Amino acid sequence: FPSGRVTVVGRWANPMEGARVRILGKWGRHPSHGNQFEFVALQPMVPVDAPGLQRYLASKAFPGVGKALAERIVGHLGTDTLQRIAEEENCLVGIKGLKSGVAATLREAVIAQTALHETIAFLHGVGLGPVQAQAALTRLGPGCEIRVREDPYILMGVPGLGFVLADRVAKKLGLEDDDPRRLRAALVHALERAADDGHTFLAQAELLETARSLLRVSTPNGPFEDALADLRREQLLTVDDGVFSDGESVVPVYLPHLHTSEVGVARNIRRLLAEGPHTALANTEALGAAESEGKLELHAGQREAVLTLLSQPVALLTGGPGVGKTTIIRFVANLAEAGGAKILLASPTGRAAKRLSETTGRPASTIHRLLGFDSTEGG
Repeated sequence: FPSGRVTVVGRWANPMEGARVRILGKWGRHPSHGNQFEFVALQPMVPVDAPGLQRYLASKAFPGVGKALAERIVGHLGTDTLQRIAEEENCLVGIKGLKSGVAATLREAVIAQTALHETIAFLHGVGLGPVQAQAALTRLGPGCEIRVREDPYILMGVPGLGFVLADRVAKKLGLEDDDPRRLRAALVHALERAADDGHTFLAQAELLETARSLLRVSTPNGPFEDALADLRREQLLTVDDGVFSDGESVVPVYLPHLHTSEVGVARNIRRLLAEGPHTALANTEALGAAESEGKLELHAGQREAVLTLLSQPVALLTGGPGVGKTTIIRFVANLAEAGGAKILLASPTGRAAKRLSETTGRPASTIHRLLGFDSTEGG
């Protein structure tokens, strides 16, 4: 292996001059830069020699302490500088050029950095990489280690992490397969996966079975139902009143934000339907004229769709590829405008909006832009 100065490459969320680190990885050779060590895990450690301590204290982690002052502090306190600062309240008194305010700030920062190193070491020890550990720290704050030990599945709320990683951490911390915290997390994760597939809820029976399958356990329904009751009580899941589907009673279980959204959509559709009679914007004759002008003959189902869309206060057009949705949208836009309506066209994404504009020959935007949505303030 190379001796002396070594080039190390990898991802480190918060690099700091003077820091001492333990790294895990392998040696590699770059075609231009030669031998270098490529790390996959990094654990910050406090410096132990005088030069390292001086560079560390002079770094951006300790405001107000420059190179000269750092040398005087280490010269005064020795190689156990950091431990003495953290444990001895008055050890910084009498150091030339160190004002009392800077000394107090330095002591607070050293204590915080020591705790930070310990927390990062813990997170690396349970399987998080450098960037993942930093993300967990940022989201969970100073009490990160305590919170993760209490419930490893709190990591599911950290951007970029998720159930699989949280489950690995839980195993490292010794949680049993049927631990109530694991069952709760599986129920939430099952609903999150269902949401990714376009489902706003899962029936309770299906949810319990999906969670059991996800965990690969034979735990009976009872503990899962208890976990579901806990989540409902803490308002982390919403269980709706039973509904009937194909003659069978179904109990829908939602993630709360999706339940709020679905109820809001239903409430607003009901409001729009109650606005009163709606004058049709086109009739059969107008549609026939539009077909002649466009030199295109619609089939009966397409004609019915166009006239329904133009005569109802709320309507939904759906269908698989090749059924003529694009053609119908173009006819609806043309006939609505001819009938005196003002048209606003919007789609969920920019690409879909561009396609809608090309289809109709009219301007189209994203729904967010149409509504003037402000993502920062939420207005």
